[in-house]
Amino acid sequence: MEAGNHQEIRQLLDDYLQMYASRDDRLTANFSEDFTGFTGGGDFLVQDREEWVAITRQDFAQIKDPIRIELKDLAIQSLAETIAVATSFFTIHLPIKDHVLSRETARLVLIFRKEDAGWKISHSSISIPYYLVQEGEVYPLKELVERNCSLETVVAERTTELHAQNLALSEAMAKVRTLRSLVPICSACKKIRDDAGFWHQVEAYVHAHTEAEFTHGLCPQCIPRYFPKLHTPEK
Repeated sequence: MEAGNHQEIRQLLDDYLQMYASRDDRLTANFSEDFTGFTGGGDFLVQDREEWVAITRQDFAQIKDPIRIELKDLAIQSLAETIAVATSFFTIHLPIKDHVLSRETARLVLIFRKEDAGWKISHSSISIPYYLVQEGEVYPLKELVERNCSLETVVAERTTELHAQNLALSEAMAKVRTLRSLVPICSACKKIRDDAGFWHQVEAYVHAHTEAEFTHGLCPQCIPRYFPKLHTPEK
């Protein structure tokens, strides 16, 4: 292919990608009246220009905001003076939060034919591994929405669980800090003074600041003091 023709076809391809990415309806004017093509998610061959125009507009209606096309590779071939083929590999970045589609590689083949009105696209075939495409879609948005909703539910559940765990941990740490701090205690009666200056029995103070419960008994040193008749001197 001569350099001038190569540049012309390259410009046609660049214009196509730019209009497609910006969702520009003027793209439909570039389709030949004698047109064939198939979509990345379709399972039928389109053989009517108006049907292809309708599919293109459906594509634009499904994703109305501009998309970003990252061109990875390109080849332009001349089959005749009036026929050229442009084959391109690229990645489509949709304006939605998803990491799956942006990792896929789209493959586009456009056949340009020089007609009386200038170069027109007589064939378009795009291969995109969007196996999740449902009826009436160009991109698998229903699947993406369902997947995002599912992920949001999981995140909300995990966040609630984490909040409950953090709250329990904070309460436990508060109790530990209470027990590890200096505790004012009376040398005579052993009552404990709280932060407000009030004195409490040891049992009451510990019970108020921990989950400990008390059981009462007498140690060997106190038994003879309170129950001398029960005391048996050691031999």
